[in-house]
Amino acid sequence: MNNHTKIKENLFLIEPIRYIQVLRKNVWLILFGMIIFTAMGVVIATTKESKSWSAIAKVIRYDKKISIPSDVPYQFQDFNYETALETIRTRANLVELIQDLNLTTTPEALFSKFEIKRGRNSDIIEVIFTDSDKKLAAQAANQLSHIFIKNFFIIQNAAIEKISHYYEKSKQIKIKDLEKAKKDISFFLSKNKLISLEHELQMKYDQLNIIQLQKLQNKTHIQALKTTIQETSISLKKLPDDVKLRYAVRSAKKKFLEQKRKELQTLKKKYTVSHPKIKSLVGEITQIQKSIQKQKNVVPDEVTYGTNPLKSEMNIDLSKAKIAYASAKNTDISLETQIQKLKNKIANLSSLKKHFDQLSMHKEEAKDQLKIISNRLYDLKMTIGSSKEDFKLFEKAQIPKYPKPSYKKIIVIMFSILGLTLSIVIILIREFLNDSIKTKFDLAQRFGIGEVTQLARDKVLSDKIKHSFSYLANSLITSNCIGTKIISVGSDIPKAVNPNVISLLLEQLNQQNKKTLHIEITSIMDNEEHAKCMSIEKILINVSHINDNIDKAYWCIKEDYSIYTPNVQQINSLILELTKLRYDYIIIQVPPYSEAEHFVPVLLDLSDNFILTTKFGVSSRKVIYQFMKQIKDEDISKIKGVINETHRHFI
Repeated sequence: MNNHTKIKENLFLIEPIRYIQVLRKNVWLILFGMIIFTAMGVVIATTKESKSWSAIAKVIRYDKKISIPSDVPYQFQDFNYETALETIRTRANLVELIQDLNLTTTPEALFSKFEIKRGRNSDIIEVIFTDSDKKLAAQAANQLSHIFIKNFFIIQNAAIEKISHYYEKSKQIKIKDLEKAKKDISFFLSKNKLISLEHELQMKYDQLNIIQLQKLQNKTHIQALKTTIQETSISLKKLPDDVKLRYAVRSAKKKFLEQKRKELQTLKKKYTVSHPKIKSLVGEITQIQKSIQKQKNVVPDEVTYGTNPLKSEMNIDLSKAKIAYASAKNTDISLETQIQKLKNKIANLSSLKKHFDQLSMHKEEAKDQLKIISNRLYDLKMTIGSSKEDFKLFEKAQIPKYPKPSYKKIIVIMFSILGLTLSIVIILIREFLNDSIKTKFDLAQRFGIGEVTQLARDKVLSDKIKHSFSYLANSLITSNCIGTKIISVGSDIPKAVNPNVISLLLEQLNQQNKKTLHIEITSIMDNEEHAKCMSIEKILINVSHINDNIDKAYWCIKEDYSIYTPNVQQINSLILELTKLRYDYIIIQVPPYSEAEHFVPVLLDLSDNFILTTKFGVSSRKVIYQFMKQIKDEDISKIKGVINETHRHFI
């Protein structure tokens, strides 16, 4: 039976016209709040001092801009105007002002009378003093300006003075550290008999490089000599000790050939080439040459043997190479000894250099720190000297000619507006948090009830109420009704029960001559009520006649409504029996939903229409929300709403 489709119980579902109606209803309360605050404004404005005089003294700051940003907090670099403005009204300055002007007041009282102003991006500060004595206003403004200019230099440079003292002490310490570092270095050099450790170490490295290069060259020479000795020894083993020094060949054919050639030379002197003798001699020479060429082995006629000169020369070279090899080996040993001595010396100097570097580092650190401290001391002295006249009195305060405006009217108007605003806000907040039923919007938009009628708040049933209800009654009463139509009438809470709704509905039915049965459901509370109630079985035969068109019966329930769980089949059978009677309409007056949570939804489901009566400002949306969640979706269209005792501003 739960239903959620048309329910919009949302705190932020707002009806704007409702808030306008609430303001109309509470217009006298709003006016009352406005009058109260206006009276408060009048009291405050009248108790305020009638006349006060303000004098303005102007102080200017000259921006020097003579330095670049650094670690030192220069006031002319990152000057904080807010701090400077706060130092004008310090207790010390105000006490001094009281003493200078012989005033009989306290620094706290003077503090509230002074006002310090500075324009945006301006170097001019305004010192404003307000008092009932106009002469004192000018004197106090000028005197406080002079006191500020005098004392601000001390405040401004207080931190710098402390920093300067700190750097002065640090400078003396660093000078002593530097002198000590220099003495340590001199003592170290004299102790180790050194003039310059770096020069001595570099000279040893250069000597080591030269000797190592010589050793490398000597090793190359030794390797070359060793190779020469090996190759020469191998070559000597291959050469013979004795060799042929010369030999002579005296062959008969060659001798004969030489004779023939000599003879040919002699004949050529006498004859021509074509002479027969010459030709014959040439032929013989040719034959002898061919014969000599055919001979392969020629045995020399004479051979001379002796010692091999190449082997003798190579022996000499081998001896020289061995001598040079031995000399080179001795030289290599000597060079290695020199290298080892140089390395030991360099190692000694290197160990000394570590200690020397530490001494030098201490010296450089002391020197650098001393330089930094000296530079900062110079900057600090320049800062202190340059800030002596940062502020000057730019314009003295004059005795004011006109008093300061009192703004009484503005105070009264502001309090009136404040009272109006607070009254409206309080009323709107109360209305926002109020979940009571007041307008058609609460039933139609939040819970989907199709037709809602508002009945005015009148002591008697007026024609206006009857006219308003007639629209709802006409929508329920149809001329061509087929069968019996059941209309249930109930409320959300007991306070919302209005008998006028039943009376008006019965009156409309009677005027249209509709045969109607009015059933009132009650619970048995005592014997007197039990006498006029019938059980559910006898309700059909115990009917009282009101008039020709209207009859009335009582449906008594023995159980308590709040815990009563109805028998749906039994009620359904009763409704069927009722519809068989010759009635056009059956009006069932059901108990409030809050007292019969299980019974009312069952009757709604069995009825053709259901009139939900609520009371203006009393009925709660929470109860109706719970009721709407219990019924079916199709039963929502049966419900018609009535809001009783509606205020005239909400209709």
